[in-house]
Amino acid sequence: MFGAYAEGTIVGMAGLRRQVGQKDSHKAYVWGMYVQPDCRGTGIGSALLHELILVSKPSSSNSPYQSSKATIPPPLSIEKLDSKSTASSHAP
Repeated sequence: MFGAYAEGTIVGMAGLRRQVGQKDSHKAYVWGMYVQPDCRGTGIGSALLHELILVSKPSSSNSPYQSSKATIPPPLSIEKLDSKSTASSHAP
């Protein structure tokens, strides 16, 4: 799950789930994609999908996550969320 933050407030999120098993492990799907209505049309959704695509690809350096901030509209940040992350923990 990834969250998009603008000025310390979460404004979007998206998740990626990889299939399991020998026949399906090369497949993944996006779930839980959401961008706040007042932030739509600003590139946040595209930035989130870009991060999910990067995560879904195998890495040559054995790193499970390599981020590219090139597509993120300023002043936005995209962060990988863990199960204990909350929007309030990123507030200034």
